[in-house]
Amino acid sequence: MGAPLSGLSTDASLPGVRGQNTAGGDGVFGKGRRGVVGDSAEFQGVFGSSRDNAGVVGESTTFHGGFFVAHTANNAGVFSHNDALAGGFGVIGVSDHSGVGVQGESTSGSGVAGKSETFQGVSGFSTENAGVLGESTNFRGVEGRGPDSGVFGFSDNRGVVGESTGGGDSVGVFGHATLGRGVLGVSDGSFAGVEGRGGLTAIRGTATSEVRSAGHWWRCSHHRSAGQRWRRF
Repeated sequence: MGAPLSGLSTDASLPGVRGQNTAGGDGVFGKGRRGVVGDSAEFQGVFGSSRDNAGVVGESTTFHGGFFVAHTANNAGVFSHNDALAGGFGVIGVSDHSGVGVQGESTSGSGVAGKSETFQGVSGFSTENAGVLGESTNFRGVEGRGPDSGVFGFSDNRGVVGESTGGGDSVGVFGHATLGRGVLGVSDGSFAGVEGRGGLTAIRGTATSEVRSAGHWWRCSHHRSAGQRWRRF
């Protein structure tokens, strides 16, 4: 067995080993447990650059095309940066069929987190289905928090739609407030701010103190639909 090829350069502008192919083939080819290994204490272990194609490509038949590991809490396994002034994508994930374009998973943190200084932190779009879908086994499917509105819906038809398929006390839309109104409906036109439709009761309300409706104050401590009359005063 011959000695392995070794190259040494003492000039920062010259590589230790250089391979070049002028016929359109590979400049350097490595084969082994690891085909090519790069190591550096203070800079990139492996660097790839191309003008018109990918700088680095990884491909595997039965495993991940690229596999990356980071060992510090404030650094990522994969970091992508786009410095185009016109804007661009830091990360793009594509699945050719019914798979997931980008998936994030965490044991106790956020699976996927998005952050923006002046625009949406996370945006979703679909032509034929939901733009964003949230699902949980034991908690809320979607939760929104904000100093103005936790959740805001805008549409030319229905801004927010709630639906429940359960029976009994199941609720399509639920509103709760510690000090203010649990649910408020406002209409700028000639329609009602809140409208209810039902086979038995259109609108059902419970009050333990005084409420104001239709320009009058009413007092009741029982459900109106249970046969108790509200008293106006």
